[in-house]
Amino acid sequence: MKRSLLFLIALLIIVAIGMPVGLVAMQDSAAPRIEITGINPSQLPEVTVTANVYNALGQPVRGLTAADFSVEGELAGQVSIVKVENVTDNDLSFAVVLLIDTSDSMAGTPLIRAKEAATAFVENVGPNDPVAIMSFDRNVELVQNYTTDTAALLAAIASLETGGPTSLYQGTFEAIRVAQSAPTPRRVVVLLSDGAEFGGWSTVERDAALEEAQARGVSVVTIGLGYGTDRTYLQELALGTNSRNVESPTPEELLGIYTDLAALLRSQYVITLDAQLPADGTEYDLTLRVDTPDGSATAAGSLRAPIPVPIIRFGDIPVEPIDVPTDIEVTIMADDELVSSSTTIAGAVLSGSGSITAGAAVEEEEPDETVTETFAVTIDPVQYPPGPYTLTISATDEDGDIGTESVEFEIGAVPSAVEIVPDVADLGVIAEPQTLTLAITGQTPPTSASFQIDDQPALVVETQPFLF
Repeated sequence: MKRSLLFLIALLIIVAIGMPVGLVAMQDSAAPRIEITGINPSQLPEVTVTANVYNALGQPVRGLTAADFSVEGELAGQVSIVKVENVTDNDLSFAVVLLIDTSDSMAGTPLIRAKEAATAFVENVGPNDPVAIMSFDRNVELVQNYTTDTAALLAAIASLETGGPTSLYQGTFEAIRVAQSAPTPRRVVVLLSDGAEFGGWSTVERDAALEEAQARGVSVVTIGLGYGTDRTYLQELALGTNSRNVESPTPEELLGIYTDLAALLRSQYVITLDAQLPADGTEYDLTLRVDTPDGSATAAGSLRAPIPVPIIRFGDIPVEPIDVPTDIEVTIMADDELVSSSTTIAGAVLSGSGSITAGAAVEEEEPDETVTETFAVTIDPVQYPPGPYTLTISATDEDGDIGTESVEFEIGAVPSAVEIVPDVADLGVIAEPQTLTLAITGQTPPTSASFQIDDQPALVVETQPFLF
């Protein structure tokens, strides 16, 4: 009896000790969760963030206001929340590009299931949500432009057929351009692919789509079907646009993924921020906090400031007067294709020695990517009189936006270079009168020249040409 009582007491102690741990675990699991699904800074200083907030059961939390959200981390104090809306509660429209892989490997069951999933998505989005249908194999096709006509969208999906290799890079890039022209600022691309880039049909590089999406503020949801996908590409694209990557080992799982995605988009919060940040391409970590009746949660995403107007940056500028040929490095950054640039020094138009020449078109293999051009302007002090100068670089992008930046430097005094023509060493023994010319080059025109042989009196000539 005593042994049983001791056992019971010990058991009660163990339970009593264990209860707080269990309660803490329950509290942790009961915490809400926030997920950033998109950050669009293309209209800086206005930044649009889309996010979902879930309770402990994974259900969307509704009814939150601007008072429930705040910005933390490195942007706290620089970014303020202007307003918070809910896609469903505020009846906001959301534009979606459904990009579907129709390469040869999608033939049969994969494409059938992809069509079923896309159909379910269209049937579950809001009646005012415009959707566009695109496909890619060896070619990229806009099968159906943005519309809210369900019948037209379903017909476009039904018409999809397989054929050709996989232009994954080109397809994604073109879909982002279509998303950029969406009739609403809230836009997303949903990419489904079962393979990797193959066939050499893409004319853009691997990172072109990600750079374009970041510059335009377009989120890309990536869905990899099967085990032959380019997982790294899909993950980088989703992560780099603050979105999600979903892996679907079997075609049968697609239906649930697309149905859930439609519901996800309809339950999002649209958070408008005032971000007083320079439009210079800098990337920031944006941390968003939400406070709900069940607790608080944070999520982080990447905010890349756009470059709407070309930015010019100079390398190190000499502090001392320049007295030897010197290269000044120039970097031009832009989100749009550069079409021309010019270099001026004290009003004289020069040609750059690098990849950009004054007034000439910039040749880009991938003109729609974020552009970064670096070249050098050579300053030869012999070409300029001593004194202060201003170097000015101007660059124009395809939208006609002009960026201009100037920097000051000083030219030092450099001795003139003198050459005797012809070279006396080549004349041999001089047996008869010989005329010599002094060729003088320098920063300023020569006014006189003197000629002297040994200790003979010097001959001075004060007019050009300087002949002796």
